[in-house]
Order: sequence, then structure tokens, then C-alpha cells
Amino acid sequence: MLHTQYLLLELCRLSLTLPPRSPAQRLRYTTCHYRHEQRTTVMSPQRDTSIRSYFKPTGAGDIKAKNPVTVPEAIPGKRTTSGTPPPPKKFKTTTENKHQHLDYTHVTSGWLDVPGRQDADQKSLQLTYHKGDMFADVPPGTVLVHACNTQGHWGAGIAKAFKQQYPKAYTDHHNFCAKDHTKSNPVSTGTTQLLAPRDGDKQHWIGCVFTSAGYGKGKDKPDQIIRNTVNSMQMLLELVSQVDGEISEIRMCKINSGKFGVPWEKTEAAIHVIKLKPEWRTKIGVWEPEE
Repeated sequence: MLHTQYLLLELCRLSLTLPPRSPAQRLRYTTCHYRHEQRTTVMSPQRDTSIRSYFKPTGAGDIKAKNPVTVPEAIPGKRTTSGTPPPPKKFKTTTENKHQHLDYTHVTSGWLDVPGRQDADQKSLQLTYHKGDMFADVPPGTVLVHACNTQGHWGAGIAKAFKQQYPKAYTDHHNFCAKDHTKSNPVSTGTTQLLAPRDGDKQHWIGCVFTSAGYGKGKDKPDQIIRNTVNSMQMLLELVSQVDGEISEIRMCKINSGKFGVPWEKTEAAIHVIKLKPEWRTKIGVWEPEE
């Protein structure tokens, strides 16, 4: 019985798509249409008229939807739709991007002046001497200092060792000297560049004191190098004071005594003349290799 009704309904459904032509067809069309409507009503669940669309229809006034659709938030890393703005990118703050280096542009005019200072009351820099490799067992936060030319070349002497130990620091230094400055506007001698830690887990700062404009046969005269050294060392101490909380100690080779050819005794005497500001470091370790 049910099988027969199902076949009849299927025939009625097919006949609904064709327009009636004869009176008999019109009668069959009417009967099938009626039975199809009844069957659909019985088989379909009762429509819930209480459900309303999330979107307000025309002329709906202030009617609110009982079950509004919740728009999902954009998932980071997923492509969003045209109507959804992309999620903001997060910027990770590290020492590397906080300050790539400090230089003469980070000191203010009159930075050497101390209000009401008395030279007799000011302390001098204390140098402590060590034998061995200055790159061995270096604590994190140490400043390693060497004398540099203003052309950005670390090609010989201890500068070459710095280049091998800290290649990223060398790249930043070379860009500062050769790209940020030109031959017509070079880095000034008597200034300093303090490079922030850049090379892997080596949390070491590199202090570059510009004591000579040239190198090799083009290096400055010894007396000029000594004068530049005093100014550069003062700026080094000033820049270190700006990041003092991140600094553990200062190590320095016997600057100027290598490829610049200035006896260490002259550089040492000039450094002892420097009068310290209250916020400056008072000690620097001087390292020389074992014989």
C-alpha cells in the first residue's frame, strides 16, 4: 500500500512540471497537487516561526533577533574576508632592535660640562691590567674597546680579530662609516661608536674609539692620535652611562699601540688626565696577550 502511494506521489510530482492540456489532465493535476501538498506537510517538520533573521528586514523597526549570529574573530595566520581587517602584527622588543648602536648623535651639546665642578674633586680613570685573551670568558654585558679608523675597515691587527669574533657588529660599524657617512662627510675623529650586542648569544658591546682618520700609511700623526684618544674615551664613558644598567664591565686592549704605532705609555698618560663625571664608570680593564 505504501509502495503504491509512493509511486503515485512520484507521478504527481513529475506531472506538476507539465502544464495540463485536456480536462482529464487538469483533474489529475489538481488531485496530485493536493496530495503532494498533504504529503509534504506530513513529512516536513513543523516550521518554527519564532526564528528571525539576524539581519533586520525592511520596515522591521526596532525588532531585535532572539538568536543573533556571532561573527567569529579573525585567527592569526589565517586569510581574512574582505570585510574583516587583518590582525595587527606584533613587534618583539629585544636589545637588538631597541638600539643598534650609540654614537656622537646621542650626546647633547655641552655634555662634558658639569655644573659647579672642581677639577681637584674629580676622580681619574683607574686602569687594571690583565694578561691573556681579552675574548676569553667574557661576562655578558661587557664592553670590548679597540681603536678604529673612520673608514670602517677592520682588516689588520686586533681589529681583524674583532671582525672574526663579531661579524654582525662589523657590518653595522662598516655601514655607519661607509654608508651613513661619505668621503666628503666622514665620521669625525675623537668620537665613539658603541655597538649593541648583535652576534648570537654573545651579549657583548663593542666600543669603537675613532682615534685616527686613516690606516696603514695614511694613519694620523701620533700627537693627533693622542688628542683624539682623550676625546673618544670621554665620549665612550658618556655613551656607556646611557645604558649603564646593561653593562657589567669594560675591557680594552692597549689601544693605538698596534697598527697605529703609538707607544702605550703615551696613551696611558693621556687617559689618566681624563676627569670623570659622577655618572661615568671609574674602572677599565686593560688586556694584553701573554708572551
